[in-house]
Amino acid sequence: LEGFYVAKLVQMLAEGSPKEKFDRAASVLTNVCRHPAGRRNFLEPSRKLVRATLQSLAPSASETRRVGVAAALRNCCADTPSCESLLKTVGSGNAAAVAAEASVAGFANVGASGATEGGLEVVRALLAPVSGGRDGTGVGKERCDAVRQSCAEAVGCLADCESGRAALVQCDAPRLMRLGYEDEDHGETIEAMETAAEKFLRFGMVPAEMQPKDGLRRVEVVDEGEDEVEEIQGGPRPLMTPDVD
Repeated sequence: LEGFYVAKLVQMLAEGSPKEKFDRAASVLTNVCRHPAGRRNFLEPSRKLVRATLQSLAPSASETRRVGVAAALRNCCADTPSCESLLKTVGSGNAAAVAAEASVAGFANVGASGATEGGLEVVRALLAPVSGGRDGTGVGKERCDAVRQSCAEAVGCLADCESGRAALVQCDAPRLMRLGYEDEDHGETIEAMETAAEKFLRFGMVPAEMQPKDGLRRVEVVDEGEDEVEEIQGGPRPLMTPDVD
């Protein structure tokens, strides 16, 4: 019965009409994915539920939907078995396609991801909101702080497992996160991105030319009434070394 109810919830989210009447299903899905049994049912590849929810993370979806689905996907990265199931998501094309290894510096240190085409689609969907609208899709910057924070936290959790790290490298996560970090002004999102970046560096996911010479510099956002002041701890802000033209 658990699987039936999760499937019906996703069906309402994906197919319910008019759409605005079913926006709250995304918030329910967040809570469902807090529990191991809920995650197992949602992530079962044969049920194709993850793929059905990705459209609700698109910029054209309501903010309620984007917030709920982003948080649900973050919850699905809570442990290694869940991360591995997420990376086996059925894709829009050949669901059995296995990701080819990326020919980028550092990939040999994190191994092959074994992610399906759909799994990589999920990773790209999580990276898009934290790339500052510079992921090449042309959809623009995600304006909701909660969505960006959940996606950054999900990326950090994926970096805790080997298959997740490999999939992140294949999807160019270090570069995209650096681009988004340059313009990020939300304190909790900044913290989540810095936590992810520390893992990127620790596990050899960052090409040598992108690694900061003096290590990672954390930014503390201090709230002073209506104004927020960024205090830079120990040096300049860059998360990772920017490209030099």
